[in-house]
Amino acid sequence: MKKNLAILLTVSIMSGITFGGMVHAESTPAILHNIIDNDSRPEINISRDGLTTVRNAKVMQIAGTVLYTRLTWGDTFLRLTVKTTVDTAIYRRLGEKTTFSEISVGDYLNVEGQIELGGNSLGLYADNIVNIDVLKESTKLSGGVGALIDGHSFTLYSTQYGAVTVTVHPGTRIVKGNLSIALSELKKSDSILSAYGEYDHASKALLSDKIEVYVDMTQFAPRNYTEGKINKIMDGSKMRVTLEGRDYGLNLSDDTVYLNRARNTISGQRFLVGDSIRVYGATSEETPDVIDVEVIRNLDL
Repeated sequence: MKKNLAILLTVSIMSGITFGGMVHAESTPAILHNIIDNDSRPEINISRDGLTTVRNAKVMQIAGTVLYTRLTWGDTFLRLTVKTTVDTAIYRRLGEKTTFSEISVGDYLNVEGQIELGGNSLGLYADNIVNIDVLKESTKLSGGVGALIDGHSFTLYSTQYGAVTVTVHPGTRIVKGNLSIALSELKKSDSILSAYGEYDHASKALLSDKIEVYVDMTQFAPRNYTEGKINKIMDGSKMRVTLEGRDYGLNLSDDTVYLNRARNTISGQRFLVGDSIRVYGATSEETPDVIDVEVIRNLDL
């Protein structure tokens, strides 16, 4: 039969229960320094003033805001009732604050608090709780895009954690340069500047709220396009042309300068389908196949 509480408190289990040491509450709780503590054995320390520190207490039951936990040494266990209030601070293992709702039956907790006075069983009022089973944190990852896994996730080869599964939800915003894009528009060659969200170290998965994709903005700066041909003239302000082996639309405005081969100013009406041309202008993120023309030169005139 399991030993009861009265026996547990009189049996010497000094590796697990210590009385008499002073424990002082801190603005940054000492129990947050647990990521380097891989010792899974339970421990409880109770000072003369009733200040209590508990490590590796397993949650057996949750009733309202009360946690019924157990510390186990072999066949011996100690039941500990942990009561929370609106002032109880609850943390994830890596130190990020969370809420009571993230605590589940089966989780292991580190707790700081004050022993409950006047009870006939061991209980305490918790000041700080660390759920050491929750290895999540809000973070920002960066790296290269791997394969799209499905319609809502992809592999990110992050510089921080290696291969990570990034999952998006309907509210996730994916920004490429100045444009919002769909997940399906990501390419394997894309580089992720920032993927913001909640990262789970245990599953190596990020649930992302916003993703920023790198774009080389210099490609949209004005430049010279080498010789090409006019394919179609729609009206006085638009043309279809082939430049550098690629089809473009040309936007011509009142500010566009028309030149002949000798770089003398001419009328735009003299340009005909089939003419050889050179163009100076810029595309944009919104219309990468359309050039806003500043100068167009007819090499056949």
